[in-house]
Amino acid sequence: MLVPIQSPPGDTSRAYVRKANLMVARCVLLAMLFAAKGVLWFLENPRASLLEAHPRMQFLIAKGLIFKVSLRLGDFGAPCEKHTWIYSSHPCIVDLPNYATRKFNPQTDKSVETRIIGLTRDGKIGVWGSPALKGTQEYPIGFGRAVLQLFRHNRRRPRLDLKKLRARVRKANVSTDSLLVAANGEQDEWPDAGLEAVLGEL
Repeated sequence: MLVPIQSPPGDTSRAYVRKANLMVARCVLLAMLFAAKGVLWFLENPRASLLEAHPRMQFLIAKGLIFKVSLRLGDFGAPCEKHTWIYSSHPCIVDLPNYATRKFNPQTDKSVETRIIGLTRDGKIGVWGSPALKGTQEYPIGFGRAVLQLFRHNRRRPRLDLKKLRARVRKANVSTDSLLVAANGEQDEWPDAGLEAVLGEL
């Protein structure tokens, strides 16, 4: 289903859309928690998604706590190009494409087809995932090695930069107090994150 850019949360009357929004809210809360604790984090998302326009993601971006880079997982060994955004709390992420293990060429390299375009029952054009789509969702081993090399080459930098990051978190007045609201009975500022269920599991 296509989601208009004017409404990144999508059709919230659908259960799978509500579940996706739940995951976004929880991801943002985790990113803020990691940033406050000085933890280096990465988040991957397809380049065609509207994650960046989601209100919760916009909240994180407005705090200046995020960096991003675009790359192709095909350059790291995936069986198709798979254009992807990688988000991180550290600017070293922009160097990740330099650790590619090959240069994927869609004209010469064998690539799996991940989508099917056809007509729906009412005669409209529709797009579906192909049977091969599931097999492309695994991270190629070359990507994992690239992230490891990136971390090794920058393992001393994050300690220095994350001190500044924690200061930026305090300056931005980003609070993780809402993680405890379900327990102490105060108003939940993140109802879309379903924190009562999380705390119930804890």
